[in-house]
Amino acid sequence: MAAEEPTKRVQVAEHPRLLKLKEMFNSKFGSTPKFYVRAPGRVNIIGEHIDYCGYSVLPMAVEQDMLIAVEPVKTHTLQLANTNPLYPDFSTSANNIYIDKTKPLWHNYFLCGFKGIQEHFGLSKLTGMNCLVDGNIPPGSGLSSSSALVCCAGLVTLTVLGMSLSKVELAEICAKSERYIGTEGGGMDQSISFLAEEGTAKLIEFSPLRATDVKLPSGAVFVIANSCVEMNKAATSHFNVRVMECRLAAKVLAKHKGLQWDKVLRLEEVQTKLGVSLEEMLLVTEDALHAEPYSREEICRCLGISLEELRTQILSPNTQDAPWKLVSGLILNEEQGLQNEYMGYRCWASSLGLWTVDRTLQVSGNCVQPPVRGGRGQHTKEPRLLHSGKYTRISWNKIFKKGKTGLLEVKESSWKVLWTMRKGGKGGLCLVMFKGHLYCYSVTYRLWVMGAKA
Repeated sequence: MAAEEPTKRVQVAEHPRLLKLKEMFNSKFGSTPKFYVRAPGRVNIIGEHIDYCGYSVLPMAVEQDMLIAVEPVKTHTLQLANTNPLYPDFSTSANNIYIDKTKPLWHNYFLCGFKGIQEHFGLSKLTGMNCLVDGNIPPGSGLSSSSALVCCAGLVTLTVLGMSLSKVELAEICAKSERYIGTEGGGMDQSISFLAEEGTAKLIEFSPLRATDVKLPSGAVFVIANSCVEMNKAATSHFNVRVMECRLAAKVLAKHKGLQWDKVLRLEEVQTKLGVSLEEMLLVTEDALHAEPYSREEICRCLGISLEELRTQILSPNTQDAPWKLVSGLILNEEQGLQNEYMGYRCWASSLGLWTVDRTLQVSGNCVQPPVRGGRGQHTKEPRLLHSGKYTRISWNKIFKKGKTGLLEVKESSWKVLWTMRKGGKGGLCLVMFKGHLYCYSVTYRLWVMGAKA
């Protein structure tokens, strides 16, 4: 699926919006567009601010989108126009692209996608084009209008060149090229824009990039509301400060654990090298970092580098003078990672009929939470099940045998493990039969959820 090219031929006559855009294009450029390109916005269900830490996210596309009418021209001039009068026309040489990070104007996002494709293929000279952009994603609303424009521009450029890439390749290129505008995003927005499919959310995972359908419960309804408070990520340092906090925390954690920290960019890399679960990473974080903000000088002492090396080799231009709250940002991101894993798990179980919608939406009714930690390391290694008013304990090692998945028989009990899923020792899921009922065990969350009667 992900290897497919992101093209779908449609008839203009079937789409009034395309016909209107065609008329406006003709009025603007005195010619007819040769093709149209569309990229949707997105809403994120679970997983805020964790894609740039290397962790999976659970977004879905929305019907609002960016739409571009395109006409290749024989000159080397790139002419951009927008149906919204608030965004002025722009023209530049296709062979001399300059993106001003200090002024995140609308056309710069188009230039990001354009330049990303140009650099990917190593092209020095590109043909020009006339482009008319029409977007109905509210700007600055958190629905990734900017990323949708970058993706649209990348696909436009690819089509004009007559070349092809997979959806995954395009998503990775556009995620990288949007950083030309100054935002240090992780790739979720571009990935869901290219990989989304109607009727399903997507579990987006990285390294390597891949997308898995997550069928939502039939009774689930998502209300997407616009608060009308705008936030331009490229125009402020707020977003990049959060990214840099997580990046610095990952480096400090790596140094604290004796790892090669200078190449580390994401928290997930540290977790993988340590071979621990997300829950255990919370303990590692609490042990290695303090809750008070870090100064630049303290970070330099932790890493054994100079202020100049910190400024030029690690920090982005608009985060030079920020105080760093390494613990709060990192712990929040780790907890988001746990929530995302669990939400994807519940949607998966619901699609198998293990829960009714009511059971799916009412976690507390059938879950036995692990005991609250009284301090570092004081958390149970054994699962607990609430059955007929009693706790039934079963040894952790009797359920999961390292490196094995599939049908397992649990000896010395009446439990039968039907199915397990593990990810490189980082956690997983377990489907168990007990006295005619199905139960699911979340490795990461250390909890059982009662399922349907078999």
